[in-house]
Amino acid sequence: MAYEALDNLKQTLDLILEYHDNLVTHSVKQEILSIGVQAAVLQLNLKHYPNKEKIREAANTAYEIIQYFFFGEYLSDCGSTEPTAILAKKLRELAQRLQSTVGDVVDYIKGKASVSSITDSPAVGSSSRSAITSSEDDFVVGVDKDVKVIINRLLEGSTRLRVLPIVGTGGIGKTTLAKIVYNDPSIIKTFKCGWVTISQDYNIGTIALHLLASIKGMSAVRKILIDSLIREYLHNNRYLIVVDDICSKKAWDDVKMLFPENDEGSRIMVTTRLQDVAAYVRYSSSIHMMRLLDARDSWNLLKQKVFGDEDFPIELEDIGTKIAKGCGGLPLAILLVAGILSKILKSRNLWKKIAANDTQLETIIGLSYNHLPNHLKPCFLYIAGFPEDQEIRVTELVNLWISEGFVTSSSGSKSLEEEAEDYLEDLVERSLVLVTNRKFDGKIKSCSIHDIVREFCVRQAAKEKVILSIMDYLPTPILRKHFVPRLIKDHHRISASSYDLHLKDYVHSSHIRTIICIPKKGYRSEGVVEKFSSLRVLHVLRRQRLVNSRINGHVFSYLSCLALM
Repeated sequence: MAYEALDNLKQTLDLILEYHDNLVTHSVKQEILSIGVQAAVLQLNLKHYPNKEKIREAANTAYEIIQYFFFGEYLSDCGSTEPTAILAKKLRELAQRLQSTVGDVVDYIKGKASVSSITDSPAVGSSSRSAITSSEDDFVVGVDKDVKVIINRLLEGSTRLRVLPIVGTGGIGKTTLAKIVYNDPSIIKTFKCGWVTISQDYNIGTIALHLLASIKGMSAVRKILIDSLIREYLHNNRYLIVVDDICSKKAWDDVKMLFPENDEGSRIMVTTRLQDVAAYVRYSSSIHMMRLLDARDSWNLLKQKVFGDEDFPIELEDIGTKIAKGCGGLPLAILLVAGILSKILKSRNLWKKIAANDTQLETIIGLSYNHLPNHLKPCFLYIAGFPEDQEIRVTELVNLWISEGFVTSSSGSKSLEEEAEDYLEDLVERSLVLVTNRKFDGKIKSCSIHDIVREFCVRQAAKEKVILSIMDYLPTPILRKHFVPRLIKDHHRISASSYDLHLKDYVHSSHIRTIICIPKKGYRSEGVVEKFSSLRVLHVLRRQRLVNSRINGHVFSYLSCLALM
């Protein structure tokens, strides 16, 4: 498929920038980034171009050439002696070839529609947990006033660059509010818009690339350096950028360099939980504090989520209002409770049992988990193995669930993959999993979980021995160096960084059957995992199928998960 071919190419380029410091000089980096930009533009506009085979062939050709330069015979024969200027020249030729395909795509699309219509559904920034476009999974009640206030602040006022922070506790709906504003017709008409989500383990180069891919109206790329390209493009336009989930002042200092002051009335929206961060980032603009839902809006949200457009039984209104009020006005809590209520009989007695529970958010998440069917519990907890803010590809998650034996076919009419996709849809309906992107046929393409839900997931997954997320339990390398062997002795599945896998004292490692590996710069997985003699499933995140490693008589292909017999 063309999309997957482009994605493979982009991830390979990311890998080169991260692991081939000896070859990536300034000139080589320029050309690698240029190729990455071409791939991002093609991917962004793929669905509008009919000859997808042409794009697939161009992406695969580029991918094979890149593989040859950095992972094949060229590297061993010439990499140590041939000047990097020659490599940069060859990469420039490749970038120009890919640019030719970009030009064909852009010319076709310009002939069919305006640029604004091309990019109405921008790409998602970073390995984030939030989609830019709202979906049927998001239903927001009680934010009409907030939307109007924010839009007015963005459209009015000084022509100087202003930053509008949106602040509120986790689960209150900051990102969803930003989505609504971002997709408002008046905003789309006025600004060139882009979106990027900042993970705690962020990389400014990756942020720049994803921001570039998300900017509405960018249909052609002629520059090379991504950060310079973004600044130049934004400098000549009135822009609105959403920077979602800023968690520190340092993160803001790093990312703000991408945004020029251009006296065009440009704006930046920032979402954060931290008031001190919000105060630090604002430029002569007030902070927007998110408010909790009142009792009326809480009930309306619960009712809509459970019953949709159907009439609700009047005898449930008083108990339903009590349940909604007990959620403390927090939309995430209401949605989780609604996920429970939508799956049980519309019985007053059953609803009263729900109302009798403590309605603190943590308790509600636990209640949602306890109401899961047994076959969904390990599938849900397994997501704890993915890092915070990781946008999870459904194909990878499904393969992992099947490899672990979590999925069984309820009937002969469905494959295991189809059954697993149904599992995921069920978790989405319960608001435990968020949809970040869907395919053209409506199936989920990528997903994530809210970070508050993930905190529960990590704890419960370790408690039930489903999977142990080592980096969450031991957040610093020093702690992991001393305590990992002791921590993993009772677990058969772990999620660990490639740094952790290099630790020497894995005295209890022979019993580990599953590893989800999170790559870290300077560390590779091949060879190291040979000490895990019982290993059956290996999944390396954000890596290409670059190397096959023979372990315990079996071949593991990176970025694939194999159930070994």
